[in-house]
Amino acid sequence: MFNILLNLFTRREHFPNAIYFIDELDVHLHTRLQHALIREVVEHWIPDYSQLWAASHSLGFIEYAGEAADAAIIDFDDLDFDRPQVLAPATKSPDIFDIAVPRDSALKVFPNQTLVVCENQDALLYNAIQLPGLLFVGARDKNAVGLQIRTNDEFRGLMDRDFLGSDEIEELRREQPHLFVLGYYSLESYVYHPLNLAEVSPPGFDETEYRGLLQARMVEARDRLLMNLERSRNGYEVIKTLPRETKARAMEEIAKATASDDFETFYSFLDMKNQRPGDYLGEFNLQRLDLARTAWMRDAITAVLGAA
Repeated sequence: MFNILLNLFTRREHFPNAIYFIDELDVHLHTRLQHALIREVVEHWIPDYSQLWAASHSLGFIEYAGEAADAAIIDFDDLDFDRPQVLAPATKSPDIFDIAVPRDSALKVFPNQTLVVCENQDALLYNAIQLPGLLFVGARDKNAVGLQIRTNDEFRGLMDRDFLGSDEIEELRREQPHLFVLGYYSLESYVYHPLNLAEVSPPGFDETEYRGLLQARMVEARDRLLMNLERSRNGYEVIKTLPRETKARAMEEIAKATASDDFETFYSFLDMKNQRPGDYLGEFNLQRLDLARTAWMRDAITAVLGAA
């Protein structure tokens, strides 16, 4: 460490506007010193107009990068490098610590739990449901979930439906029995389902009025949804190898479902991440964690997972 700091110090005047690449800078350090080292180097030992690029899976480095406004984390995990990949800064959230503490370790720490890999930030809500014997951990997206399940048969996977057709889900489940797919567009579709809100029953909530608002949202969004549907689905690596006929049927199914007057039919493809009526829901001050702890929510997700 002394040699590295000395080298950085003596080069400050010679490289005032440079990128410093260091591989495994933390390799000889105890975990509690890693955060202090990276902060010291970045804030005091390299010039103001320079950058430090460090390859690391250090807990201390990840913690510092998560806190510092000018730091970015590039996560190489969960990517299939047999295909072209575009790397971008990772979301700064607790899930990024999986770089330092692999999911496999959770199987040792929680030996009586089944590990379920899910999308993005959904693990917090899934764990709030408190399904017996299941521990949820987040992955980057649905493609990362599929990759994890293919490479570790001890894991289970749970992904959003998004714009997947019924036949596509059936094909995926046949190919990967440990992979499960939500029946609705996303986890938010369960959280803000009329029946789930009815169980919480906030004062002033009108289930019939709410269902009408959701149908109106579907009508408003449908043309734009169908116009961008093929492009939206192009990013789904999990269906790349499915037959063309299966994909064509999925497009037809979605087009018909989104035009249906039957609530459960169109609701399966309503993007409740972006299309839920926030102006109506806002007055109830509903907390997502509270909505995840209902009996309806527990039963609905249990039904999706079946015998996971």
